[in-house]
Amino acid sequence: MKMYSLKNVVCLTLLCVVSVQSDAVCSVVEHREMQADFTTCSRRYTEEHFNTENSDTCHLVRSVVGKCGELWERCHTSREVRRMRDLHIEALVGQYGSEGGLEDCELVKNTGNLAVPPTTL
Repeated sequence: MKMYSLKNVVCLTLLCVVSVQSDAVCSVVEHREMQADFTTCSRRYTEEHFNTENSDTCHLVRSVVGKCGELWERCHTSREVRRMRDLHIEALVGQYGSEGGLEDCELVKNTGNLAVPPTTL
């Protein structure tokens, strides 16, 4: 009887350890820091995009979602990060899609059924 209980305790402990390792949990302060870091990163790539003569909208989306999006992993599960990534791609396509350059953007294509607005340039 004791051996069976010990096995359950060990299994439960291992399950908890695996869960903690795969699902990042942040304090309120850590979450605010992560959000501030994401905002700074996103702003940097957006300013770079608009200050460049040959701005590449696909590069902007890849940078914001790919590079800045890595910051989300500090406080969010992989499932939440995927959802946030998809939502940000959708928002960026809606905001910058009419600039062109997203029709052939692999990141946008792989997101799903996003309609890229026609180019207005």
